[in-house]
Amino acid sequence: MPSPPKTLAIIGVGPKAIALAAKSAVLSKRGLMPPKLLLIEKSDIAAHWSGDYGYTDGSPTLGTPPDKDVGFPYRSEPAVWGKETASAINQDMLRFSWPAFLIARTSDRANYSDWIDRGRPGPDHGLWKEYLDWTLARAREELHPSLCEVSVNWEVRGLELAGEQWVLRDGAGT
Repeated sequence: MPSPPKTLAIIGVGPKAIALAAKSAVLSKRGLMPPKLLLIEKSDIAAHWSGDYGYTDGSPTLGTPPDKDVGFPYRSEPAVWGKETASAINQDMLRFSWPAFLIARTSDRANYSDWIDRGRPGPDHGLWKEYLDWTLARAREELHPSLCEVSVNWEVRGLELAGEQWVLRDGAGT
């Protein structure tokens, strides 16, 4: 009987946390045991990309190419997974790619063919947030609910070790 998965708590649900959720969905689909994810965010998913939380107004252009999406660099290690499984994991991660997001969109604001025809321009921060939201929602659809818990409006104010477990505390001491 396999032991229950370890829990990985991630404070701040931005691109890296969302990339881990996508990778967990892929691993789980392949029958591999990802850690349980506890994603903790004090305001909103990918909050600082939206323009609502102070770092940007949502209109600046993304500073890196959007091809460097949540699956980048699409290089799972054959030494860890084996050559065939590593290749399959990389292929599966394409379901969460920037092009997959654009292809899935029905909006006139951005779609895959327009993106290609316009020379693959960088999206604005607000559209990047939409991509991140889409990616997390899709990953959560594929993951068993026990493998990905998202806590929004919860701010971690303390951390302590209790035996072999970390205990996270908010301002109210819970």
